[in-house]
Amino acid sequence: MDAPERDSAETRRRLLHVATEDVAHDLLIDVAGHPEGAPSEKELDWMNPDVSRRTIGRRLAELVDADVLEKLSYEPGQQPDDAESNVRTFYRFTTRARELFDDVGLFDPDAWRPVYARVEKPDDVRAAENAPRP
Repeated sequence: MDAPERDSAETRRRLLHVATEDVAHDLLIDVAGHPEGAPSEKELDWMNPDVSRRTIGRRLAELVDADVLEKLSYEPGQQPDDAESNVRTFYRFTTRARELFDDVGLFDPDAWRPVYARVEKPDDVRAAENAPRP
């Protein structure tokens, strides 16, 4: 195996390792299931009540650092005026991670979106879910 193939295999192994850690795995299921494919941290906090907000924040940062997720943010004052929520930061799969997960059959949106949609959400979480993404 030459160097580029080893790097690709090592990158794939690293991404899969990070994505299958318990809390990260649950967060990534929620990303896959989200109707926009880009939930806010507020939504992820609500969807994972047994995990502390601090742990969720740490895992999201780790997933961004590992190039599994990318962070989408509005600058202060740039969010659309018609937004019903003040959330400004959202998370979605990177292209590299989405391609890998499609290859190995992980986090299929078609499988997880119906599950996510069935979850009853309070008004503030529903507003965050419906907020426009950057």
